[in-house]
Amino acid sequence: MEKAVPRLSAKSSKEEMLKAYNDLVSRYQEKSESAMGRQAEAARVADAAVVEKASKYTVESIIKGIADLNRNGQCAFERRTGITGTVPR
Repeated sequence: MEKAVPRLSAKSSKEEMLKAYNDLVSRYQEKSESAMGRQAEAARVADAAVVEKASKYTVESIIKGIADLNRNGQCAFERRTGITGTVPR
């Protein structure tokens, strides 16, 4: 539970104001660090998921995926343009 922020007034001393300011700065830093910790943990989990997925790839599955992309891309191009076949070089 957070401790209460001291009430300051125009009659507060310089030391009281500085102490209140430093307390607020330290609270802000603590919250910022905890938020950064949660973000770092989320990034680690996401990275682990990517590594796990990538570890399941084989040379054959990569080649098949590239071939499928090429075939599907060519078919989509032919449907859109009506142009079929290959272009001579």
